Amino acid sequence: HVTEPLSELAQGHKKLGAGRFGIQLQEQGVKELKMIINGFNRMSLALDSWKKKEQQMSQQQHLADLGQITRGIAHSLRNPLHTLGLLSEQSIYTESQDDRVAVNQKMQKKISLMDKSIQSLLTLSSHEVQRDNLVPLNAIVQDILLELSISGLKPKVIFDADKVVAVHGAESELRSIVHAVLVNAVEADVNGTQIKIELSQTENNRTIVITDWGKGIEPSIKEQMFKPHISTKAEGSGMGIYIAKRLIESHYGGDILYQDNPEGGTIATIILIDSSQHTAESNR
Repeated sequence: HVTEPLSELAQGHKKLGAGRFGIQLQEQGVKELKMIINGFNRMSLALDSWKKKEQQMSQQQHLADLGQITRGIAHSLRNPLHTLGLLSEQSIYTESQDDRVAVNQKMQKKISLMDKSIQSLLTLSSHEVQRDNLVPLNAIVQDILLELSISGLKPKVIFDADKVVAVHGAESELRSIVHAVLVNAVEADVNGTQIKIELSQTENNRTIVITDWGKGIEPSIKEQMFKPHISTKAEGSGMGIYIAKRLIESHYGGDILYQDNPEGGTIATIILIDSSQHTAESNR
């Protein structure tokens, strides 16, 4: 009357601990034990109900994310497609070979821009990403700066490329994060003065500080800059910083911080927690 119900109750708690919510035990034994088992059964059903609600909310959030991604893709393609249409018409009526080459180069740049927009958005939706590689952040910064120089943006850069700071993660995600913040800084530097990039690390954190002396961020934009579809660029999708923020929060336990540069412009700070440390913290 005592030991058997207690043994069943102990087994029931082990099953609950393993995630088998909703299990029910037979109410047996003395009155007090029946009351305890009844309470266990009600708790088990409540946990099962909460688990189902959590799964439903997770699915709804996933659908909402897919909706944002879909709208982001549509938004990022609309203006470049319109421009491509105009350029293709211009190409038809252009007689000079040099002019046609110039138009075709513009078209190729637009197509490349569209492809990068799609790739960055798909990065956010991917659930099969390996994040156990050690990725050097200085190499990512160098690669993005090279890309910008090829595209015609050649800011004066202060950057110690030899300082190696690496973090465990997925290179595609980390590149999307750094690219979004760095390109914003370069494009904000309308006077062409300089961009300063500093890498640092502690035992767990990796930090990228990007300082520009540009026009700064308008207060109305600063309040909404981590929301999707917020952009001051004619052909901007407004998804770059939104995606970067989501990736950091979801997989790197860090953040993106913006503050005014006292000398004019903006200081952007990317904080990344090494994924191995982030996983360990989450498990605890």
